[in-house]
Amino acid sequence: MNEEKPMPATQAVEIYGQSETLAYTRVISTRAVTFVCSVCEKEFTQMRYPSRLPLYCSDLCRGIRAQQRNEERVRKQRENRRREREARKLERASRQAE
Repeated sequence: MNEEKPMPATQAVEIYGQSETLAYTRVISTRAVTFVCSVCEKEFTQMRYPSRLPLYCSDLCRGIRAQQRNEERVRKQRENRRREREARKLERASRQAE
């Protein structure tokens, strides 16, 4: 069980001050990050540059979640419109009954 660890990649980042002149250059490296995909709920370890934890393991899972969010948004929108329509009908009916 001799697992090979991938070599961390490095990247030079140029940091600029308030003016357009280069203040300094910083070298950042990737590190192994373990996270659970919020769609498929599987655990993954990926080499990543420092940042927040990823939410999705792939573009496919990202697309699935975007579709779920869109369906939920549309469902709420339709529900609100239905409620508004029913409220208008009741209001018209009460005005006609007077």
